[in-house]
Parts: sequence; C-alpha cells; structure tokens
Amino acid sequence: KEGLYQSQIERIVRTETGAAANYASWKAMDDSDLVVDKMWLSADDDRVRDGESKKEYNHEIMSGVTIPYNDLFKVPNQNGTTNNIMHPMDLVKGAAGNVINCRCTTAPVPRRNSRGMLIFKK
Repeated sequence: KEGLYQSQIERIVRTETGAAANYASWKAMDDSDLVVDKMWLSADDDRVRDGESKKEYNHEIMSGVTIPYNDLFKVPNQNGTTNNIMHPMDLVKGAAGNVINCRCTTAPVPRRNSRGMLIFKK
C-alpha cells in the first residue's frame, strides 16, 4: 500500500497474526472438557520486553504465570501501572505498547486435584 514501508507492513502482519493465534488458543481452552488454566509464555530471549527499557510492559516477568481461564493477566509497566488483559496480544484490552510486536503466547494447563487427577467440567 502506498505510504507504508515494508517494516510497517511486517509489524502489522506479525502483530495481527500473533493476536489471532493467541485468541484462538484462549477460545479453544473453553471448548475443552477439562478445567483449564492458562499460562503466559514469553519468547525467553534478549528481545523480550523486560519493563526496564523504553518505558515498556514487562513480559519477561510474566513468563510462566498461570491463572484461571477467565481471569485477566496483570502485566506490569515500568511506570507502575498494569495492563489487565485476557491473553498475550489482546487487541481488545491491550495497550499498544503491550501488544505491538509481542511474541508471547498462551498455553493451556489442565487443572488437577489433590491426588493429581485431571478435573473435568461438570
């Protein structure tokens, strides 16, 4: 498209594709017969948002955080605020600085009872 640079187009496509994949993963958890929690997974490299540079949200600290399916992830920002979102790259509730170019994903974690048995929905 005229007026857009290749890098801008790639950033938009990368963000929209990742957002769609995370949304689909989150929605698929609802279709499971199991009680499922969700886990935030970062790319775990030196490019992951660490909350210290560029006044950004901290995705590094979020990696491995597991919460119930319907709860919101509380992603901390360097300025002391949080962005409460349903999944990584949440285009509905996510701030632009928390979503654009994010490479994080969400993964299902089946919940188990005290004996280690999977818990099924009633």
